[in-house]
Amino acid sequence: MSLAFLFLAGVGVHDLIQTHDAVLRGYPIAGHLRFLLERVRPEIRQYFFEGDKDGAPFSRDKRALACQRAKHALDKRPFGTQYDVYGDRDEWLHHSIAPRPVSPDPTA
Repeated sequence: MSLAFLFLAGVGVHDLIQTHDAVLRGYPIAGHLRFLLERVRPEIRQYFFEGDKDGAPFSRDKRALACQRAKHALDKRPFGTQYDVYGDRDEWLHHSIAPRPVSPDPTA
């Protein structure tokens, strides 16, 4: 316990004395935490905040599909989609279980 305290005290004193970084000088030990979080920011964003359809240049699901195909693994995703199929840009036909015959009257 005292070894950890001595280490952190040494880091804090070094941060207060140094002159090349204002963040470390103003916030002695917390500045290192900021730089650590800044370094892992892309990974945090990718795994916790980015959706499967977001991302550049490829979305997460397209990248996963390419990796699965490269490994010769199953690359099909059955039972639906994650896209909004009820949006304005999507159209589709509903299939009928019991179709009716075509009416001779075109207005019906």
